[in-house]
Amino acid sequence: RRLVEEGKPYCLIGLPSCTEYCTFQALNASRYGWGGEEIKRRKAAADVHLAFVCELYKAQLKNGKYFLHEHPGPASSWKLPCVQDLLA
Repeated sequence: RRLVEEGKPYCLIGLPSCTEYCTFQALNASRYGWGGEEIKRRKAAADVHLAFVCELYKAQLKNGKYFLHEHPGPASSWKLPCVQDLLA
């Protein structure tokens, strides 16, 4: 937050992990033997990180600057409230 506020970048590039939102995530869970609790933990951590990135994006917009959100089109993250709020 401090770096964005002090540096005031023209364009912020966000590259949050897409692994937890990937349509193939169930295959990864099976491959690595992740149980239900591990899947929930990983998803919660990804949600917190994505919410943080969206917060930085909002700071960019507030300062009249730009951001680039790099995420695959079919990722389930596009349906999260913080991302939907930005799209609105």
